[in-house]
Amino acid sequence: MANSADTAVRKYGKQKHTSKKERQDRSQAAREASLQSKVLNSSTALELPESDKNPKFSGRNDKENSDPIPNSIPGPSTPLQKAQSCASRLTKDVDKFRKKFTYWKGQAVDSRESLRDMRENEKEERKKGEQRAEDSEKQKIIEDMENELEREKKQRKLDADEHKTCHAHLNIQLHEYHHQIHTLKARVNRIPARLSTAMKRVVHTYNNEAEEQQAFYFKSANRTIPNEAHDILLDLVAIDEVPANKVTHVFKHIAEAFGISIHGNVDRRSIGRIVKEGGNAAKLQFGQAVIDAKGVTISSDGTTHKNETYETKHSTVILANRRL
Repeated sequence: MANSADTAVRKYGKQKHTSKKERQDRSQAAREASLQSKVLNSSTALELPESDKNPKFSGRNDKENSDPIPNSIPGPSTPLQKAQSCASRLTKDVDKFRKKFTYWKGQAVDSRESLRDMRENEKEERKKGEQRAEDSEKQKIIEDMENELEREKKQRKLDADEHKTCHAHLNIQLHEYHHQIHTLKARVNRIPARLSTAMKRVVHTYNNEAEEQQAFYFKSANRTIPNEAHDILLDLVAIDEVPANKVTHVFKHIAEAFGISIHGNVDRRSIGRIVKEGGNAAKLQFGQAVIDAKGVTISSDGTTHKNETYETKHSTVILANRRL
């Protein structure tokens, strides 16, 4: 059965990590307290302990009492003397155990006090640590605020410098704008004169172009008949059936009716070549149409009149995008 000293020792051992020697001392004290409890129980019954039968008594040495219990005690031969001798020996053991109990009780009290002191010291250290952490956090907050204030001062200074630079730049731009406005005003003042000059040039150019448009040339500067004249002469001969030797005179009469002057002349031989070129071009166009066509339908018919044979041929060409 554990006593108060053992309980105090165990409790103290849970709270603090002790050395191996201290743990051995506490185990020794616990064993001795247990042995004392057993001896007290045996002395109340006034019975001879089992250790008397064994000449070797398992006594324990400690630092307060290092006298070993004798292994064999010579006693009288009568039972009463033996009992008195055993009682005397047990009384001495009880006194010794009481001394040990008193010693270990004092040790337990000291342990409690030291444990309480340790807990108080631990609480104080914890409070000091919390206070230090709080102070460190406050110091950190103060440093952050000082850094933020320093950054704000630098930013304000940079903004002021930028404002000064921007103000100088705006003054330069304002001066440039004033110069541009002065230049634009001068240009605006010169606009009427420039418009008058431009109008004169346009009228002169238009008159020259109008005169050029009122004239038609059968031949260009290099003595060749232009494509426009080719088309007109070919249409008059092929579509309107105007004779080749009369085409030039017919075209001149029509142009004079519209107020267009005709320069140059085209002879009958040139008109024949133009008609021949138009026929060849028509044949080439028809051949290309037949090559590109999806389908071609050719039909023909013929008749005779006064021993003259007349034949006609007709073709229908279907192209991809149109129908001829």
